Amino acid sequence: MSNANTNKDTLNGIEENVDLDSFTKEGFKSLTGGIRHSNALPVDTDWNFYKLNESFNKITGNEGERLSKLINSILRKYDIDDNVNSRKSIKDKIELIVEANDSILEKISDNIDEINGIKKKNLQPVQFQTVTAELPTISGSWNRINRATFSVTSLGNLPKVNLNSTKSIHLLTGKNIIRPQTFFKDKIDNSNLYPWQPRITEKPNSIRPLAIFLEPTEFGEEFCHPYQTELDQFEPPSHQLQHVTPTKPKPVSETPLHMIETSERLDELVKELLKYPIIAVDLEHHSYRTFLGITCLMQISTIEADYIIDTLVLRDKLYLLNEVFTKPSIIKENVIRVLCIIIINATPMCQAIKQILERRTRNILEERMEKLAD
Repeated sequence: MSNANTNKDTLNGIEENVDLDSFTKEGFKSLTGGIRHSNALPVDTDWNFYKLNESFNKITGNEGERLSKLINSILRKYDIDDNVNSRKSIKDKIELIVEANDSILEKISDNIDEINGIKKKNLQPVQFQTVTAELPTISGSWNRINRATFSVTSLGNLPKVNLNSTKSIHLLTGKNIIRPQTFFKDKIDNSNLYPWQPRITEKPNSIRPLAIFLEPTEFGEEFCHPYQTELDQFEPPSHQLQHVTPTKPKPVSETPLHMIETSERLDELVKELLKYPIIAVDLEHHSYRTFLGITCLMQISTIEADYIIDTLVLRDKLYLLNEVFTKPSIIKENVIRVLCIIIINATPMCQAIKQILERRTRNILEERMEKLAD
């Protein structure tokens, strides 16, 4: 009871403390001391040796219980309705702490933005829930069939699963956050039961008409590449293989930036890009907790302007860019297959990476964009 009251008083003291500088200094001081004491604990064989001592077990048990109560108090303070004691393994406990830290830091960032007038107050807080998957025992072709069973619950009623098992997945999500996949017009297949199939229905800049069919490979049946003939017959023009003096781009302050969020603007962009012999492409893509990955935006740059495309809103229209990306006379870089975009005449990124590693990204940013990196 005394520990609980102490935790409550400590949290209330944080609210009442208005001297942020002194509070931060004290916080760092306590944090440094905690790290120092943690590093002083025995590890590996020394830990096993000390565990033979009954007094050591009693002290570590009491301290572990006290730390769990402190962690749970912080979780409740920030409306994270989970309990560190419900996570049986150390790995699961650490995962909960990391996720809780992310949530707390996000709230801090939102509050700072709200104070600065950048963001209005969120009247609907994130409602956390858990997603639990029980994976079956896999044998044979594991990457072809994986029928996991999922359950979704609010954190107030955690499912009783064996979290120590390597066949369990335990995720923390927000159930009132709208997922971008909700608005995708194409059906998402999150299985390995069928080979990946290109979804293009038109074939600009073609030598051979569009034909997509299954063909045998060493990995089983796969759909053929719709532009295989064009890729096989492609030869870079002679001027592309010659050494040229690089053209220095405009300063960022003088380069217009265009947001592409409608199909009409995308049509205009395609016509504009066809005028240039070279374009640069970059993607904001991640595969965190997704099967095929998600690309939330695409940046295309020419010598004259920059364009940012909302690939979530325009996901089903991005095939229009194949008019540009499959044109052999235009040099381009990057892009990913889930956007139904195919590239012909792409610059080998490995050469660019070698140059970046040799010269350091910071120096290149300073030289090319007149911007100092942190």
